[in-house]
Amino acid sequence: GLTSSVFYDLAVSGTNLFAATTKGVFLSTNNGTNWTAVNSGILFNPPPVYSIAVSGTNIFIGTHYGVFLSSNNGSNWTEVNSGISDLYINSLVVSGTNIFAGTSYGNVFYTVNNGTNWNSFSTGLPPNYIRSLFASGTNLFAGTDNKAAWIRSVSAINAITISIKSVIQGFYNPFPNRMNRSDTVRAYLRNVSFPYNIVDSSIANIDSATYNGNFAFSNALSGTYYIVLKHRNSIETWSKSGGEILNAGTSSSYDFTSDSSQTYGKNVIRVSNTPVLYAIYNGDVNQDMIIDASDV
Repeated sequence: GLTSSVFYDLAVSGTNLFAATTKGVFLSTNNGTNWTAVNSGILFNPPPVYSIAVSGTNIFIGTHYGVFLSSNNGSNWTEVNSGISDLYINSLVVSGTNIFAGTSYGNVFYTVNNGTNWNSFSTGLPPNYIRSLFASGTNLFAGTDNKAAWIRSVSAINAITISIKSVIQGFYNPFPNRMNRSDTVRAYLRNVSFPYNIVDSSIANIDSATYNGNFAFSNALSGTYYIVLKHRNSIETWSKSGGEILNAGTSSSYDFTSDSSQTYGKNVIRVSNTPVLYAIYNGDVNQDMIIDASDV
């Protein structure tokens, strides 16, 4: 019953064996003695299917048209791609109640509700083809082209993740409008009420060209927080008055560069008019919150 001799993946669901091939999905109910094509509902039937993952009675397949779900052993498939921006799905893996999908362009997405919605889980990954995903304990491993294997804790799903944009004054070069180097910055989440206790912190690299760094806060619950940046020789800089509403399990962004009003007390310096760009003050070598002769 097989019309393809190229297998990409195999998966078992109860007594059923599923094969992902260049000509779609095949099902065997007798340990491979006979096979039946089960591709109803899959776009461009039958497309190459690159991966299969089983979660309870749900079966997920990865194609270059996205993820499809069947809850009736492949009799019918439904497209489940809400939130996936890169539909070239090469690998799927199940970790507990979470399903992860790896793509051709270095993205990983996850769902906690059987594909109803997907969220990005790509922080830290290079833009390389993801060949495989593997879950072990609380860790997810990604095997990529050229850049070896990558690891991230699955617990980060429940983290507050923030893409923070910030320029460090002394590193900025107006020609060609970038920093001379990337550098690490620690970001804190502080309560918005006195005494503004630190709730969590995270370290990330601020890219010299994009000015972005991706920070994950695994210990903070959903709430309203000040975002505070601390660099090794810069003035500590807080987000604007009132704080930011941040939700666990979702990604947010914050831009310290777009306007002085983005910082508490307008505590930034304008370093470019075209484009308009603000930077955090640096030169506070001894980290006493003042830039003076003692920093020389």
